[in-house]
Amino acid sequence: MEENLIMDNMVQDEEGEEGRTVTDWDYINEKVLKSMVQAYMAIYYIVLDTDECAMIYPTCNTFGTMDKFTDKLIKKLKDGTIDPACHDIVVKNLDINNIKHKLDSGECVECRYRRKSDKGKYEWCLVSVMPAESEQGVTKTVTMTIRNIDVFVRQEEIQKKRFEYEAKRAYRANKAKREFLSRVSHDIRTPMNSIIGMTAIAKLHINDTERVSGYLNKITIAGRHLLSLINEVLDISKIESGHLSLTENGFNIADAVNEVIMMFEGERERQRASLQIGDIHIKHAKVVGDELRFQRILVNLLGNAFKFTPPTGKIDFNMTETDPGISGLAEYHIVIKDNGIGMESDFINKIFEPFSRADNHNTQGIEGCGLGMMISRNIARMMNGDIEVESDIGKGTTFRIKLKFRVTSDDNNDEHNQAMKIEAYKKLNYNGKKILLVEDDEFNAEVMKELLTEVGIDVEIAPNGRNGISRLKEREAGYYSIVFMDIRMPGIDGYETTRQIRRNQRDDLKKIPIIAMTAEAFSNDVKMAVDAGMNGHIAKPVDLDCLKAVLDDWL
Repeated sequence: MEENLIMDNMVQDEEGEEGRTVTDWDYINEKVLKSMVQAYMAIYYIVLDTDECAMIYPTCNTFGTMDKFTDKLIKKLKDGTIDPACHDIVVKNLDINNIKHKLDSGECVECRYRRKSDKGKYEWCLVSVMPAESEQGVTKTVTMTIRNIDVFVRQEEIQKKRFEYEAKRAYRANKAKREFLSRVSHDIRTPMNSIIGMTAIAKLHINDTERVSGYLNKITIAGRHLLSLINEVLDISKIESGHLSLTENGFNIADAVNEVIMMFEGERERQRASLQIGDIHIKHAKVVGDELRFQRILVNLLGNAFKFTPPTGKIDFNMTETDPGISGLAEYHIVIKDNGIGMESDFINKIFEPFSRADNHNTQGIEGCGLGMMISRNIARMMNGDIEVESDIGKGTTFRIKLKFRVTSDDNNDEHNQAMKIEAYKKLNYNGKKILLVEDDEFNAEVMKELLTEVGIDVEIAPNGRNGISRLKEREAGYYSIVFMDIRMPGIDGYETTRQIRRNQRDDLKKIPIIAMTAEAFSNDVKMAVDAGMNGHIAKPVDLDCLKAVLDDWL
């Protein structure tokens, strides 16, 4: 409709070229001005010489009578319309003489203040004063606009707080790194000085085999400590760049724990702190994972316990295994508890930050660069676990470690045990059971089918996710007992295939067991499989014990 009105106001230019038109600019100006004023809460016209004002918007004064501007301003100050905290800045900027002086000098008059809204809350507003009429460079009348800017100011405050937080965070990080460089340079120089000093002394007594042997032992100890410091610096660099990775090798977790405990036997004798081994309940000793990184966690936490526990103190070590609810995985809980000096509550929140160390008289003289805890927690989280800490100053500290490992047989390299495992698997009898295998790789599908048909299972193969969904929909409820689902497939992967199956209206498809098959036992795939609605996990290549456990659980 507005467009039609404008078109109606187009007139022919009688003196111009034929067909040329000009616009009724008065009409357009009126429309533009009406649109612009809606951006303001109020607009006033002020006569500076007489200190008189009239409201132009939202209600227009007829100019028959005008109010005193200063009196009107004082009234707004007294009745609470203007926030008392803003009185000074409003009076200073909106004083008539100040307005005259600033505008005549070419300066702008503008200030922020808080004004009470119709809801009774103070909101930020922006008042601006601009010249309306001037005579010989002297401002006579002005226009004053008031605009609500509360949303913008609050956004600025949020942004300001965010910047302040980031600035403080960056400052703390830089300070921590400076302190780290200071500490680590000292910690590196200490063993280096020992190595250089002991080497020089050994040269002086080169023919005294016994004394040289003692010096060499001390050099070895200092060298190991130096290597540990270097490894921590390298690890923290890898963690920050995202390049730290874990190996996947079979190892005996009980033996790995015993090796670490034996490492601290000498430490216990030297410091006289008592290391007490409590309950160790492990069902699966053979696991697959990064043995050295696992031991690194234990060494860091036990090392801390010995460092901060007095000679007469006690350190308890307990370990248990639980079922995480995912086939083929075991969850291990380790508790290291000491009755040492403990930590302040403020430091507990920062203990896993890089370069962090408690700074008090109890920790002075204790070696360390503040990286061990951060490295340990990152490794634990890469192992689908975590580390939690509880501490009371003067009472001690408790670390709770939770890690997940893929379990394997007790001895994969023993031919006799392997033969027994095969014979035990062959004794299974699941005649009449039907299983859907969703696998795009023909070789993997053939291997899995051979293993399952060996125990009487009828296997149907779907070469991709969409085909698997179609087969499930075509069959009646209960036709398939289990679905083995490959993860990495073209088209829709195993996660999305499972989600679509679970979203189906049929109740049986919401409940049918779906077991993931993937080589990624310690990546985010395990969690993603559970989140997608899968019931278990089998790692590739398939271990017969794990496959047997899944079949026993679900058939």
